[in-house]
Order: sequence, then C-alpha cells, then structure tokens
Amino acid sequence: MIVKILTFNREENYGANLQAYALKIFLKQKNHEVSIINYKRENKYNFILNLVSKWLGKSIKSSFLKTKKNLTYFKINILKKKIFRKFQVDFLDFNDKVFNYNNIFKQTINADAFIVGSDQIWSNEIVNDRDIHSFFLEFVTNTNSRKISYAASSGGENFKSSRKKIALNNLNSFQFVGVRENSLKNHIQNLGLQNVFWTPDPTFLIDWNDKLNFESIRQENTISFFVLSNLNKHKITKIIRSLKHSNKFKNLKENDMSCKILNPFDWIIEIKKSKIFITDSYHAVLFSIFTNTPFIFTKWGKNFSRDERIMSVLNEFDLSFLATEEDFVSSSTLKKINNLNWDLINSKIKKTRNSGIEFLLKALN
Repeated sequence: MIVKILTFNREENYGANLQAYALKIFLKQKNHEVSIINYKRENKYNFILNLVSKWLGKSIKSSFLKTKKNLTYFKINILKKKIFRKFQVDFLDFNDKVFNYNNIFKQTINADAFIVGSDQIWSNEIVNDRDIHSFFLEFVTNTNSRKISYAASSGGENFKSSRKKIALNNLNSFQFVGVRENSLKNHIQNLGLQNVFWTPDPTFLIDWNDKLNFESIRQENTISFFVLSNLNKHKITKIIRSLKHSNKFKNLKENDMSCKILNPFDWIIEIKKSKIFITDSYHAVLFSIFTNTPFIFTKWGKNFSRDERIMSVLNEFDLSFLATEEDFVSSSTLKKINNLNWDLINSKIKKTRNSGIEFLLKALN
C-alpha cells in the first residue's frame, strides 16, 4: 500500500523528528511504501510580529530572559539547525518537493492512504488558520484514498470556535481518527463525532533498543537535564541539590543537554547514559521510560496545557510520583526512584505499543 504521512517534519525539535521517524519506520516494516509529505508551514505571525514574539516578553524581566536566552543559544541553534537538516534529509524525505498551503490544493498527490499525525498538528497556537485545512487532509479529494489520523494532538487545547466546523466537516470523511490526548478525544466526541480513539505517540511503535542497542551504552555519573521552560530552569539547581541527598546520586556531574549539539539519535543516547534525568519535555519523558533511565518531570504549572499529556503517560505507567511542581525532590520520592520496577514498566511499554500497532493495522487493512 502507498502511504503518505503529513506531520511536522521540518522542526528543530527532537520529539517532532523522532515521532515522524518512528511512524515511517514502523509502516515500512509492515511492507508499505511510505513517504512523508514535505510540508512547510507558514509562520503564525508575519516577520515583524514573529520577531517581537521571539524577543519580547510580557514584562521587562521576561523580555530580558528571552533576549539572554536567544543570544546565549544563537550559535548553538545554527549548528543544531544543520544537524536537524541532515537528519531530515537522511530519514524524513526532506529533499522531496516542498508543499505548502498555496500549492498542495492545486496538485494531485496519489496514495492509497494518508496519515496525519502525530505532534500538535491541530493546535490553535502552533498551526495558523490556513495550514489547519491541510492538517485536516482537506486537499485529499480522491474518495478511494483512506484518511487516517494517528496520535494527532491539539496540545491539550480544545478547538477554537472558528475551527470546530472545519474539524467536524473534515473528520467526517476520515475512516479512522486516533488522537494523543483523552481530552481531545472527548472534545471531538462532544462535537458530534463518536468514532474517535486514543492512540499512543508514534515513538511507542518501534523498539528503540533494536535501533540503538541500549545494552552497549555505558552509564555515566551524571545528572542530566533538558528543560524548556525558563521558570523550570531556575529550579534546576535546587532540584539537583535535593537529588544529591541520596547516596545513589551524590557527587554526580551536571550535564545540561540543551547546550549540546546532538542529532536526535545521540539525544536519546545522552538520556540513556545519565544516572538520572530532569526534564519538562513530553518526548524526553517518553525516552526516559524507553531507555529505563530514572527521571524527574518538572511540571509547567496550571496556566499551561502541556502537563496533561505528560501526566496521562505517567499515570498510565504508575509513575506520577516522578512529577513535581516544587524546586526539590522529597525523600520519599528518592526512595521510590531507587526502586523503580523496570521489568513492569517495560511490559507496559509493550502493551501500549501493541495498542498503537492494532489501531494502525486495522486502519490500513
């Protein structure tokens, strides 16, 4: 079967690249002819507004922090961009024809099935009002082609009013609708479409040990951290200090992964090498689980929708105690970290993987 995937495949983001890679590889393993539509999203804002949103915050303090961050990471980001582009050229069909909203509706893309997802392809905040039509596969007019969403995400948001009708009109033509958040599943069902399923992130679909051989990776005496929120970055020193109260993590070196130039596979390996890992990233939490690396998830807080998707995974794996809103790790949590049952966790990974595989096999059968 010829399968085309539409997702975020041009991002300088570890999770976006790895989820796209995993979905493509899984489908190829099932003997499908698979490629990713090289779709370039428009900036949500024009050049001036984009510049303002990148450098100016809501206050003098937040503007200072943004400016400091941008200047600090400017050179790093240039090098990272080169590394991500190489990964995308090698694994994500980056050299194929570039599509955008202006041309995708004017051309015929032939495929037996189109899969949209994963990542936050239906987010109000990330995808603008033109591109959202593409990410609901509105350009697919051949009624013989299957339309499928797999682990599609809205980033924890409900569709804004102007998108509800667009969503429902297009999703009614989908043969299978799989989403990544239970809240999105409930939201779509409340709009009137009942045949909606929760599906795990594509990174669950493949065994990463087969790709990276985790047994060959030597653990180092490091506390590694990969943190996106500026608020959480301020907590890191105190969290590390509390971790070092445990003999297991005493005298470990600190490893700030955001300052390293890593391709997506090396990013996974860096997590695996850590004795303990601190993060507020969804996919970093998933790869901590996949690599059996003890970790702490630092919550974003009530004003952010990001926590829901991560907490849903932690709850599913009975690991909610690894999440904190504080700037320390309690002694009771430290004891639990030292006694994580990885055999049980790995069995749950397989169960979750099987649910995703079952959905896709049924959708493509």
